[in-house]
Amino acid sequence: MKIFTHLKDFTFLPHSSQKKTVLAIGNFDGIHQGHHLILQTAVQMAKELEIPAGIFTFRTHPKTLLYGKKMEFILTPEQRLSYFEAQGIDFCLMLEESKRFFEKTPDQFIQEVLCNLLHVQMLVVGENFRFGFQAKGSVGYLKKIKKLLDFEVKVIPMLKSCFEVVSSSRIRKSIENLDFEDANLLLNRIEFLTGMVIPGNTLGTKLGFPTANVQLPKEQTVPNGVYAVRCWLGIQQFQGLMNVGTSPTFGENKLRCEIHLLNFEKRNLYQEKITFQILNKIRDEKKFSSKEELIQQIRQDIENVKKKERKEEK
Repeated sequence: MKIFTHLKDFTFLPHSSQKKTVLAIGNFDGIHQGHHLILQTAVQMAKELEIPAGIFTFRTHPKTLLYGKKMEFILTPEQRLSYFEAQGIDFCLMLEESKRFFEKTPDQFIQEVLCNLLHVQMLVVGENFRFGFQAKGSVGYLKKIKKLLDFEVKVIPMLKSCFEVVSSSRIRKSIENLDFEDANLLLNRIEFLTGMVIPGNTLGTKLGFPTANVQLPKEQTVPNGVYAVRCWLGIQQFQGLMNVGTSPTFGENKLRCEIHLLNFEKRNLYQEKITFQILNKIRDEKKFSSKEELIQQIRQDIENVKKKERKEEK
């Protein structure tokens, strides 16, 4: 999948015989059930038309750009890109544009971006799609000027769960209320994992990096490796470094899930529940030649997590 961060960088894929595209637009915040339907529709339409399928979205949440209100996506940019590629998307405009981009009127966006630049043949959007200056553009507006458009529009209706619309804002509310079970239900996958903190082998503490040894339910499994995670202990939220593996450096063979919480005031966590979301995989599990080499690697892993966090805050 080809990725573009600025409109000026967009080029058609080398293998594209036709300079036309199918384009899906949205924030795709948590990539919930409704988002999946938009992605699947775009990919299917592209196959039928034999042209590339693309995504138009933003790396930074538009509300942050427009109003200076820090708003994290439910999924990291890397996670969203991974989901797009897994669905069969050919290219993604994950833009890093400035606030000026949102000054385009609906008509300017249609003509300059959709028609002149991306040569859209089929546009796929949700029924709550808004665009252009002050979000004056809408699905209703597109229907109104349908005969003037150079492309077709496929509108995906909003899905409902428990008689309520499935939306990113609803998922955010579930997360804020610590209702991770509901968030997972709306996302239609296990995105937030919860386990009990149990006694471990205290290896982390001996190395200078105390960890919470987490016992996950049998149905919640994570492949071996080292991960950056976002964690919740009650209402408190932390960034963390998680290791899933058998501690091969010390010759152990029992599989453990251990989390080192950053900026955490040490206390006994035994029998507390911890919920975490995997942000990205940092590296594979490996056997080190010495304890000192392992300590140095853990320090580097923690620094990588902090760098990632600082980058997402920008």
